[in-house]
Amino acid sequence: SVTGPLTCRPRRDGDTFKPLGCSGRQSVSDFLTNLKLSDLDRQAVRCICDAEGIIYLAPLRIADHVKITPSTKTGNILRIILDGWRENH
Repeated sequence: SVTGPLTCRPRRDGDTFKPLGCSGRQSVSDFLTNLKLSDLDRQAVRCICDAEGIIYLAPLRIADHVKITPSTKTGNILRIILDGWRENH
């Protein structure tokens, strides 16, 4: 679940999150390296954070703890629309 206000910011050295479907936390830097993103695309990535940390590494992956589950109430779904992300990253 999401707690507190949401913020959007560039990634920072030392940022970590637990990507959807992964078993443990991972540094954002390692995650981006594994995706083999260009430097330009790395610079475009934004961290959507709540009071607890990164909930979405936009536009690539949500954090595992905010995934939709069978118990998720439809009124509790957050949609984020990104403008300007290159489709062929």
